[in-house]
Amino acid sequence: MAGPKETTLTAFFAFTSAPADGIQPPATELLYSDVPKFFTWMPARRQWRRRARVAPDGCTPAQLGRVNNVHPSTGDVYYLRLLLHRVQGPTSFLALRTVEGVLHATYREACLARGMLAEEGLVWNEIMEEAVAEYMPYQIRDLFAALIVHGPPPDVPALFDTYYSALAEDVVYRLQRRIAAGLDVEARANDVRRHVILLVEEKLLDSAASLQTQGVSLPAPTIGADGRPVVIFSEALSEDDGEEEEEEASEGRGTSFKRLLSHELPRDSAAQLEYATSRIPTLVPDQAAVFSAIRDAIDSEGLGRRIFLKAPGGCGKTYLASMLLAYARGRGKVALAVASSGVAATLMPLGRTAHSRFKIPIDIHARSMCNFEAGSDTAKLLKRTRLIVWDEATMAHRHCFEAVDRSIRDTIGNDAANRISWSLCGDFRQIPPVVRKGSMVQIIGASFRKSPLWSSFTKMELSTNMRVQTCVKKGNAEDASLLSTWASWLLAVGNNAVKSAARTPPRPAVAIESEDEEDTPNEASATEQLKKDLREALPDDGRQAGGGSLASRAGPSAAMPFASRAAELATKAICIPRALCQKAGKGIKDLLLSTFPDLESVNPTSPQECVDKLNGRMVLTVLNEDVAKINKEALDLFPGDPVQSISVKKLVEGEEGDWGDLATPEFMDCGPRLHSRAHPYPKGRHGRHAAAQPGSAEWGLQRHALHRHEDWHAQPRRARDGQQPGDYHP
Repeated sequence: MAGPKETTLTAFFAFTSAPADGIQPPATELLYSDVPKFFTWMPARRQWRRRARVAPDGCTPAQLGRVNNVHPSTGDVYYLRLLLHRVQGPTSFLALRTVEGVLHATYREACLARGMLAEEGLVWNEIMEEAVAEYMPYQIRDLFAALIVHGPPPDVPALFDTYYSALAEDVVYRLQRRIAAGLDVEARANDVRRHVILLVEEKLLDSAASLQTQGVSLPAPTIGADGRPVVIFSEALSEDDGEEEEEEASEGRGTSFKRLLSHELPRDSAAQLEYATSRIPTLVPDQAAVFSAIRDAIDSEGLGRRIFLKAPGGCGKTYLASMLLAYARGRGKVALAVASSGVAATLMPLGRTAHSRFKIPIDIHARSMCNFEAGSDTAKLLKRTRLIVWDEATMAHRHCFEAVDRSIRDTIGNDAANRISWSLCGDFRQIPPVVRKGSMVQIIGASFRKSPLWSSFTKMELSTNMRVQTCVKKGNAEDASLLSTWASWLLAVGNNAVKSAARTPPRPAVAIESEDEEDTPNEASATEQLKKDLREALPDDGRQAGGGSLASRAGPSAAMPFASRAAELATKAICIPRALCQKAGKGIKDLLLSTFPDLESVNPTSPQECVDKLNGRMVLTVLNEDVAKINKEALDLFPGDPVQSISVKKLVEGEEGDWGDLATPEFMDCGPRLHSRAHPYPKGRHGRHAAAQPGSAEWGLQRHALHRHEDWHAQPRRARDGQQPGDYHP
């Protein structure tokens, strides 16, 4: 039976163990990251072979090796990576753990033996000491939680005990005042410690970290005279929570679920309900139909509804989703807001990504299960859930929905799962699911429309463009007409109903020359030309984009085989409206000034003026190199002197010490950042420039020279001659 295939690392061990070939440099003097400079990987044979030509000494080689970054929380894998950057010519994994003839049990111990790690606890104590001296208790708790997530420290319980008094200072003060007022008189020291631990745990709620998993035990609560657990700063457990949860609380269990539940059930339920009901009159008919369907399912306490809401951009699906969530939460029900992307999740109240909420595996397949089990906090939360709103659902692979549905039914049962109402929102004209190196057929097959669950959903649609309606209400009929025509053209493009270049006389897409036209047409004529071009590109029969089947919209060619039809749709040329194209000879500067007419005259010292004159406009491009060119041109046009922050790639003299081997170029290099204001960073409490806030991982690292920056105040070109980026100018 054949053994496992050689990897690039094990093959590196193989040739370092082999007899020397007499060619310089010898393999035993190479670091793992140096191998690509002198060797090339042969995938078919699974081995390294020396390069025929190598860059001479002092010259930058064409090939550079880079070991993938690993987070410190991964444990021994992280320390293995450190050793690979330090040990030359290792012959095996055991050789990496061997230091001066002693075989160590773990890679971390090997790093310690080589002096590659700072003294145990020293760095973490320095971070906490400085925070204790300068910041409030709640900020110190934020920092401690960040250390747990991004570290963690080697001995979390000891660090917690050392700085417990600082972490609990405000809690103790508040409790003393309450006791003086006759409240929480039964509270004891263990209740204070319990409360502080729970406060830190709240900061860790959205991460996989926990104080208890790090060895910080949660004390049992004091049992009061009434036989119930003492809970400081809040009411005791209510009878509605049931005997099971009361028993869990008395034993010190169930706490994380109660925190999770309180997070999803805001205390201002009356305000939530008022928000939703007061805005019902603002809904247009198609929005009102969706709201009524979901509302009736929530109020009925019976079977939930499954609705897929097809809604193009600008039709108010996020506004409707916020109302549905507010209504459900106002009625005391758990409503989960998830989205396929992080940006979409932030637009909904208490929104999270679907992968984070349901613990969907990254490598998804047809039989995948989510990473939560029966009896877990997530399962308990889902058992109480009555509504799930999933935005940008069309971006997710259909296996994600199937895994979530399968896992919910497996953990809470079919009856509880059937009581959950689903509102999936999206637009199939937009970004489809990502299939790595997938063909068009595979990408279409990953769509939710190909899932067995698709037939169980009621399809509803939003077609009223709310942006147009807003212009109409404001009495701006001209803008409303332009927006309506533009929206129709975009939908026609998405539905493949727009006239193609083959059916419309071709026009240049970018460069346009016309001696008859004025160089600077007035705004009214440009608007009319744009509307004319858009209307000319719409279907002749006047159908609204979005109606009918693909075959009816596509015409006779839809009868061709599927693969050929898909290729025809993918390669169809679309004629860009003439009014949207720049004339010949126009460049990036003209594009920027047409998009931001006030770019050169805005006052950079007035934030409000910048917002008023530049807000709501952007330039989109698909290539990063174009982004860099456009940003550079915009900075040159923007008034004031730009300031560039350059990250250094090595520690300043005298700071190498314990950090020298940790501060690799990949770790140190955080990339340049451009600013166009006189003060790129806000001032800290003592006049220092604070680039990060307490509680973030970057804060602790910056405090210890791992991310030190030098400010390079860019001068005009003629004044910068002879200066190098990184030269410091106060």
